[in-house]
Amino acid sequence: MNYKRNRRYFFPINVASYTVPGALFLLLAVVASVLGFAVFPDYFALGIAGASIGGAGLIAICVYVTVAYCSKPSDAQIDAQYQSLADTAAQAALQKVGLDDELKLEIKPVVLSACIFEEITTPFRMTEGKDGKVRSSNFANFVLLFTLEQIITYRSEYSLIRQEWRESVEEYYYDDIVTLKTRTDVFSYGGGVIHREELEITTAAGTSLVLPFENNRAALDAIRVIRKILRAKKRFR
Repeated sequence: MNYKRNRRYFFPINVASYTVPGALFLLLAVVASVLGFAVFPDYFALGIAGASIGGAGLIAICVYVTVAYCSKPSDAQIDAQYQSLADTAAQAALQKVGLDDELKLEIKPVVLSACIFEEITTPFRMTEGKDGKVRSSNFANFVLLFTLEQIITYRSEYSLIRQEWRESVEEYYYDDIVTLKTRTDVFSYGGGVIHREELEITTAAGTSLVLPFENNRAALDAIRVIRKILRAKKRFR
């Protein structure tokens, strides 16, 4: 993952902060050269040199800003990196949990994925893309493994702008699960609004497992599968 390039997406370049000072310096150099010629003709060459340096500096700044802006990832490229992380989640979960013959899966792993608007270790960044969607520099996968007696959850979180990640594994016995519900959190960011979908599993002990997910067809189909499995497990116990 190219963290440096991704930072250009989440830390947009302020073109004015680069070009305005350069333009002012060039203007002052030109004015100084004109005044120098009028008052001190012998120093006109110094004014020309100053104006040339200012012009060269402004051109260099413009080239830098243009290259940095053009190499900034697009919304689709950031989404592709999210998808790449999601595609490897199930395999990573199976390797981490290390299932044996006594913990055979009843169905294939269910993967929920989403941007997360919270820290992993250090502060994250949010950016509103050209498509109006707000994206986070932190992304998470939530893999649910259904065995005969329990749900094993694997959570992995990644930063797209620095080498930072973490993972965790939890186990929930079907008999201990009391409720399963989905909810939507809405909060403002800049001039836009973020809608965050979450799946919440609550146990008899009062603890809750909250899994954010993108509101798409695959996620909704996965949640229906989870509800169906839990109903079946409760019915036959």
